[in-house]
Amino acid sequence: MEKNNMDLENNINFEDGYKSFTINGDENRIIRFNPTDLSIVKRGKVATQEIDEYIKQMKKDIDEDDHIKSDAIMDQAELFIRNKINYIFGSDIAETAFGSQSTLSSLNGEPLFYRFLQPILKLIETTTEREIKMSKEKLGKYETELNKYKTKEFLSNK
Repeated sequence: MEKNNMDLENNINFEDGYKSFTINGDENRIIRFNPTDLSIVKRGKVATQEIDEYIKQMKKDIDEDDHIKSDAIMDQAELFIRNKINYIFGSDIAETAFGSQSTLSSLNGEPLFYRFLQPILKLIETTTEREIKMSKEKLGKYETELNKYKTKEFLSNK
């Protein structure tokens, strides 16, 4: 019983912004991340640039006549992309998002990892814009109150 009280006393609860999202409506495939985390945007830019560079190099290295070498290159690319997706979100979401499918699987010329990232990036953009607007409004309110307080204090000291 004392341990339970200790656990509650040593717990800090606050809204951290994390949300749960199902993948294609599948309740067994849920990922969690904070869509307002600006670090995701930063890591996303870095990771997508690295993926683009990696794929360009991969295309040069693939030898259509050497299937063993080409398969090895594709396997390395798969691992690289999954690691970059996980890096973007700071957790292992690639397994949940892609399962056993290759992240390079193409539909209408777009690889699976790209089709996965596009709606997430749109969600992050929309959510971040809304949060920035709300933050500015709240900060403006606090700044106005602070300025009123400073003016009253300044005037009363003269």
